[in-house]
Amino acid sequence: MKKKYLALFIAATLMFSSVSVFGETSSATANDTSSVTEQDQSLWNESLWNEYTDYITVDKDSSLATLTLEDATKKAINNSSSIKNTSASIDLTDTTLESSYNSAMAGDDDGGFSSLISFINSKTSYENSITNLDAEKASLKHSVKSSYISLIETQRDIELLKMNLKIEDNNLTIAKAKYNLGKLSKSDLETEEKTYNDDKTTLVNKQDALEKDYKALNILIGASIDTRYNFVLDPVYKPFEISMPVDSYINGKVALSNSVAQAKKTYESKKQTSSLSSISNSEIGGYQSAQNSLNSAKMSYDDKKDDVYQSLLSKYNDCMENEKSYKSNVEQLRLLKNTLERTQANYQNGKATELDLLKAKYNVAKLENTMVSEIYSHMLLVEELADTNLM
Repeated sequence: MKKKYLALFIAATLMFSSVSVFGETSSATANDTSSVTEQDQSLWNESLWNEYTDYITVDKDSSLATLTLEDATKKAINNSSSIKNTSASIDLTDTTLESSYNSAMAGDDDGGFSSLISFINSKTSYENSITNLDAEKASLKHSVKSSYISLIETQRDIELLKMNLKIEDNNLTIAKAKYNLGKLSKSDLETEEKTYNDDKTTLVNKQDALEKDYKALNILIGASIDTRYNFVLDPVYKPFEISMPVDSYINGKVALSNSVAQAKKTYESKKQTSSLSSISNSEIGGYQSAQNSLNSAKMSYDDKKDDVYQSLLSKYNDCMENEKSYKSNVEQLRLLKNTLERTQANYQNGKATELDLLKAKYNVAKLENTMVSEIYSHMLLVEELADTNLM
């Protein structure tokens, strides 16, 4: 905000202090509180991640370039027509603000009230446009990260499905042999065939989903639809911890959230313009109209605070459930790995089949894949709980 605009605005608020009191003061400490601990106190570490990649690996294609999340985000912001339009709107609103300022300084027939009201409205619009730009960039960055993660997860799902299909192919071969020996009924054989065919269909559908995910990302970053990449994004798991009661944390974030801040600015602007209108307009209809507009702004402000609060509370609960599930799965993973070790020993001693070994590996890989997805989801949830531009 230019200094001369700010000076006029301060003068206006002092002139009409009885009607331009800035009500609720947000908690300044909410943004100062780190929502995520700096030290990794989780069960996650690099060695564990290396174990997670034992059985599900997405091979890098040497013919493809690696698209980092940072590069994808930059491309998406540069490609966004919405961000370009908001930037243009800021320039236009700045021009309008200049005109409103000049009119307010010059005064008019009603003592300058109309020009001052116009200036206050223009100032609110200008500030909201700047806030919108920051929020749009944050939202787009988050969307790119979500899409990027979705692609990685889909690639991993495909590798897991291929492993499962290999198991089902073995099961079907065994079922056919038993059927030919008269040791399996036709209905049981048909069940095995259906399971195998259903799994093939699931794999094809997942591969189709991967292509759709690629196209969605390419549209987002302005690349050719058919472009393919290698991806790299290590899962980073840190428990979400706050140094205050949950309710206090959420209320602090609500007060600082982008959407609530805009609703508050609109409400404060309406309080100022309503009082100025009351002074400059003696007609009952004009006064009532100003009061209706003020009441509507107050309701919108209150509703927005409640909406953001409920949304953050829901995300917090999801985050806690995610952490609970992850910790439980870590323990389950250790049991499955112990089972795998015993199966490997039995296989080497001729007491277990290759299919037994493959199934044991699959069970480990399946849970590992679930846990990697949990970590990615946790990363996104933590961002949504910490970044006020996403609220």
